[in-house]
Amino acid sequence: MRRSIEIVVLFMLISGCATRNIDEQYRPTSTNGNGIVIGSITYQGNYAEYQVVYRRRPDGPPAFVHHGESAKLIPYIPKGDFENNEPKGSLYAIELPEGDYEIYNWHVFCGAYRIAPLQEFSLPFHVQAGKVTYVGNTHFLETSKRFLAVTGVSVTQSDESARDLAVFMRKYPNFSKAQIAETIAPGTHIDRLGSATSTSVTPIPTSVYR
Repeated sequence: MRRSIEIVVLFMLISGCATRNIDEQYRPTSTNGNGIVIGSITYQGNYAEYQVVYRRRPDGPPAFVHHGESAKLIPYIPKGDFENNEPKGSLYAIELPEGDYEIYNWHVFCGAYRIAPLQEFSLPFHVQAGKVTYVGNTHFLETSKRFLAVTGVSVTQSDESARDLAVFMRKYPNFSKAQIAETIAPGTHIDRLGSATSTSVTPIPTSVYR
């Protein structure tokens, strides 16, 4: 039991705190020194909690954005942001202070399973006050499972700006295209974020009392 708690605490420390999306009626301003970062998280396979972890460079504390839930008692998958749930997933739009950041890790939480890359990576981006930065789409492809639990994934980062920016402009009507300061390089497609073998899996044991 103690070992189970230690594993959960370790992953919490690695992931940091969840960052909430801005309100859909948010009005952009440069006077508070903050900018907006947008991207999307999509997946192919079973439902789980898919996390994208970022930090302020060079060594800021970890924080994350996410889609889904780790444990769901009712087998119902909420509707995402994309038409006809294709792909499955959602857009995120978060407010951060101006500065330099990087996406450097990801996690998948599915019931007792915790999946993480074998090594960290760096996808740098800059936040400009009063502007919007698009960092791309993080896509999780299920490569193995145990019953309904995801136990292995392959992760890619790519430019899906045509799709994602259209969703952003629809969800957040107070923004204009002129406020988008920079985006991930057009045509970007990076396979296997976190090493060629992609993941390590740590099942959390369940204690049995008699």
